[in-house]
Amino acid sequence: MFKNTKGFTLIEMIIIIVIVAIGVVPLMNMFYGAGRSMGQADFVTIATELGQRTMDGYIQSGYAAASSGSGTFSAPHASYSWTTTVTLVNANFADDASSTTYKKVEVTVSASANSLKLTTVLANHS
Repeated sequence: MFKNTKGFTLIEMIIIIVIVAIGVVPLMNMFYGAGRSMGQADFVTIATELGQRTMDGYIQSGYAAASSGSGTFSAPHASYSWTTTVTLVNANFADDASSTTYKKVEVTVSASANSLKLTTVLANHS
């Protein structure tokens, strides 16, 4: 009888499939993690832009008009909301309800389970 030495046996093919499968699983996890990171990066970019716009409104309105509030953004970012907390602070930026010199403005932008906080301090120049 003559032996055919070309090609792969069934056992060799099964071993190759197992080795490839073991290598593919970590790659799939890597792609899944990269996709999640890209989604988080998108949120941070959009939330920073929306939060900065909201913060700019408080800065332009000035110390006297700054007050706490909340709301949602218009399309295409209707799934994002904002909450602003305004507190009186002293010269060391510690909370101080009797201070009339500084207000700390914190704008929190939220969407789904994510949130991003921006903070600034307004001074009373009057």
